[in-house]
Amino acid sequence: MESKVHRPRVVIVTVPCPGHIIPSTQLAKYLLSMSIDVCCYSTGINYPTVENQLEEKFGDVRIRFRPLITNSEFVSPGKELTDNVSWMQGPSDGEMAVRLEEIVRNLTPPPVCIISDLLAGWSQDVADKFRIPRHVLYTMPASALLFSFACFPSLISPQVAPEHPPGTWNSMVVTTHAFYDYMMRNARRLQEASFILVNTFEDLEGRFLDLMRSEVIGKPNVQKILSIGPLIRSSNIEMVSAHSKPSAREEHESFAEVMHWLDAREQSSVLYVSFGSLLTVTETQIHELAHGLEICGRPFLWVYRVPNTPQILPADASTEDSLSEGLPPGFLERIQGRGKLIRGWAPQEKILAHKSVGAFMSHCGWNSSLEALWSGKPLVAWPLAVEQRLTARYFADMQLAVEVRKNDDSIVESAEVVQAISLLMEEREETGIHSKFDRMQELAHMAVDDGGSSRSNLQVLIDSIKNQPNPLT
Repeated sequence: MESKVHRPRVVIVTVPCPGHIIPSTQLAKYLLSMSIDVCCYSTGINYPTVENQLEEKFGDVRIRFRPLITNSEFVSPGKELTDNVSWMQGPSDGEMAVRLEEIVRNLTPPPVCIISDLLAGWSQDVADKFRIPRHVLYTMPASALLFSFACFPSLISPQVAPEHPPGTWNSMVVTTHAFYDYMMRNARRLQEASFILVNTFEDLEGRFLDLMRSEVIGKPNVQKILSIGPLIRSSNIEMVSAHSKPSAREEHESFAEVMHWLDAREQSSVLYVSFGSLLTVTETQIHELAHGLEICGRPFLWVYRVPNTPQILPADASTEDSLSEGLPPGFLERIQGRGKLIRGWAPQEKILAHKSVGAFMSHCGWNSSLEALWSGKPLVAWPLAVEQRLTARYFADMQLAVEVRKNDDSIVESAEVVQAISLLMEEREETGIHSKFDRMQELAHMAVDDGGSSRSNLQVLIDSIKNQPNPLT
């Protein structure tokens, strides 16, 4: 067995969103399985949220994302976090860099590299100071990475990288000045990274990856763009499951209740509905969706969030009395026995893996999309924000999803809900979506198997880490 004294060490920095925490944790687990020590840190100042999400999702005592900044240091009593920037980071880039620099300086042995999220661009300054590489873990799709590069014509010109899918890039432009500045200053630092590690696989997004490789590598510091996904708990790159334990959430009675409910349903009969752990829709939209689910006549499992819930914290579990908040009057009574609502956390990967689930109505967050692919559950694509629209359109173009259409008031009407469900679950053969989805599921599994593209790219990363000299030693 390799002596721990000779194990290289890596610092991993993520941001406190489930879509970033999950792949970061999966990568950390893989590095551990390859005899590489990891020290994990999170930006943002609502660290308890990060910890709760991690426990809920993984329940792994070996992986802990320590806070770079604590709430008490930067938030006065009673102050609410109401914007995305202060929620995900809080202090300035310079303050974050100083804190990470202090940590790196005191680590023994010192790290040979930093692997950090796109949204921790300031960590490049720390890597430069200690003369070690920074690798970016890009947790969104490669199509969104292409957009990020195309924002800087010196890297990729518009002629080389035409908008794809057509008509989607406008959706990536955010209107809030602070958030736009936050995104752009971090995207600008992509070109300073050594490796860009993308949570995707070649058969899904190879066209985007190849274009970026031909145009970006060497401008000025990028050495490699590596697809290393799917980075989800179920995938075969999970190499340290012997060290894991069931989370408290998974052992909870409500978890068993959901599984028992699914067990009682026919194979491929249930529509699973979830729009992620952060975003919500309006009450008007909730009513249209509820009416559509009621009319369609199919069993459904809906992870429900009350309309206009703040983005900052994930929804808490709720009592049955408050479950009806925001829903049409009498809805819960009318769907009793056919539909089930969950308020708060749901074991999504286990739900998607269940044989009774036949399709997934999703906001097309990248983690959710990869989990759907891995489990072979086609999508009713209902994007809510930014890169989700890229994913929804791309999946629809590839016949991996049915994308819902909004009316002139940006509402998906109940009739559209019914039609989308019908196309996906009742007209399976006519659409061809299920056969294409089954093939993409197979390719996703092959990517992380021995000899697969993602497994091979992970080995490139491992070799680089193990061969990287540390200037501090």
